[in-house]
Order: sequence, then structure tokens, then C-alpha cells
Amino acid sequence: MCGCSPAGREVILELNEVHQRAGEALKLAEGKAMRAMMEAPSAANITAFLKAHKAVEAVAAGQQQAADEAGAGESGGERVFRNPRQVAAYLSEQGWKVSENTAYNHRDRGMLRPDRDGLFRESDVLRYAASNLKRKDGGGSERLEALQERRALADIVKAEVQTAKARLQQEIMEGKYITKEEHFRAMATRARLLKADMLNFGRLYVENLIHIVGGDPGQAPEALAFVERQVEQWLNRYATQGEIRLAAGEGGQA
Repeated sequence: MCGCSPAGREVILELNEVHQRAGEALKLAEGKAMRAMMEAPSAANITAFLKAHKAVEAVAAGQQQAADEAGAGESGGERVFRNPRQVAAYLSEQGWKVSENTAYNHRDRGMLRPDRDGLFRESDVLRYAASNLKRKDGGGSERLEALQERRALADIVKAEVQTAKARLQQEIMEGKYITKEEHFRAMATRARLLKADMLNFGRLYVENLIHIVGGDPGQAPEALAFVERQVEQWLNRYATQGEIRLAAGEGGQA
């Protein structure tokens, strides 16, 4: 509580309510970003989730700072506890499930924090309980547990994505992948080589072919032209886009 007028306290309460609604809206956005990231763990979705998560943390930090500043004045009737034992007793009366040992342990771990004077103010104590404890009736920190689970899953997904990216980069450096341009150049080179082999075959062995079939060597130009036409037909079939289906018997043809 602050040591201001009733009107001032009313303004502060209204501002706190606005901040609370903003924080709830950001948490909804964080949950939506988390679901998108889990369904499709792309770099964009991971970045969106991390931004939403940071925004939620920033709002929470701002609310905590505002509460600390509000508590820096007069107590205004707010209860103050000297040690974790008193905190545990008070929270137990309020229906929270907590022991003295738990309160001291949480104090040592930084979950239950005193103010500058080493005292525990009621507003801080209640926020601590809502974020870290369960009610005796079974309610309590489901929101905290869900947030911790989402953070853990996000960390796992982020680590897996980073590992996969590093593995891909390493394999690229090792030469296991080539660019599309390199692939197309290699295929074009092979096509030119195939064409040269086919044409050279016709030019070098056309007379042999004519002799084998008992023809006239004077017909070599016509035979060579025939071979070249066949080569062009082969290359056209070779360059066909999409899946190539072979008819029965074609698999063994030259």
C-alpha cells in the first residue's frame, strides 16, 4: 500500500487492473505462439514464441517493480512478517499448503524474497504463494506448472532445431550437399558428354555398320545422318521433365 490519498490509491488500483489484463492477454498470445511452435518448429515460430515469452516476463517484472515502489512508503495497514516462519503460519491460515521448512527453503532459493529492510510484506507474500504454492483444497500453482512445462518443451524444441541446423551446416562443409546450380551444371555437362559419345560412335563406326549389314560404303553420309537423328531423339527423351516411364521392352534398348 502507498501513503497517498484515497483518490490516488484508486488510480493505482485501476492501473494495476489494466496491467493485469495486459499481462493476461500476453499470456494468451504466448500460449498461441507455443502451440504454433510445437506444431511447426520453424525458426519464425520459435522467434515468435520467444518474443511473446519475453513480453510476458517484462510485464511481470514491471508489475513487481510497481508493487515494490508502492510498498516503499507507509504500510497503510499491510501486514509485515519478520521471517519465513511467520510467513508460513500466515499462509497456512489463508489456506495455502506450506510448512516452515518449505518457506525457509524457498527464501534461500530466492523464491520468497524480503524487502530492503529484510521484512516480508503481505502483498509480496501473497504473490509468492500464488506463483509457487498449492491450496490445501487442491488448487494453486497449475498456471506456474503449465508455464514451466511450456518453457521446458520450448527449450527442447529450440535445442533440437539448433542441433539439426548445426548438423546440416557441418554436412554442407563436408561436401555432402551441393547447390541447385551446381547440380544443374553437372547434369548439363553429363548431357553434353552423352551426346558427344553418341555422335562420335556414329562417325567412327558408321562404315563398320554398313559393312556388317552388307551395304554400300558410299551410303555412309546417309547412314551417319540417320544415326545423328536417332541421337537427337534419345536426347529429347533424356531431357523430358518429370517422371519417365518405360514401356515394355524399352529398358534394354540403346
